[in-house]
Amino acid sequence: MLKISQQLLEQLNNNSVRYLHWKGSNHFTDGFCGKGDVDLLVHEGDKDKLYALLKALGFLRPETQVFLRHHQIEDWIGMDKPTGTLIHLHLHFRAVFG
Repeated sequence: MLKISQQLLEQLNNNSVRYLHWKGSNHFTDGFCGKGDVDLLVHEGDKDKLYALLKALGFLRPETQVFLRHHQIEDWIGMDKPTGTLIHLHLHFRAVFG
């Protein structure tokens, strides 16, 4: 697991951000190692706390192409400084089915 991934999980837990790993449980560790992406479902009430800790860890929110955007899903990118490996987060704020 990348150092930035460990820091992210620690900060989510230490700041009482309500979240769960969403989708792809068979490949849980891959995303946290920079292979693929990490899907997190985050409580909408914790958005401000989440944004503050992501920015403190150096994550950036790139402008997603219009045709790839999904309602209530955000892309965030962080870089693990020791390895130069990127981590790609998909933040979901609402579970939509159907």
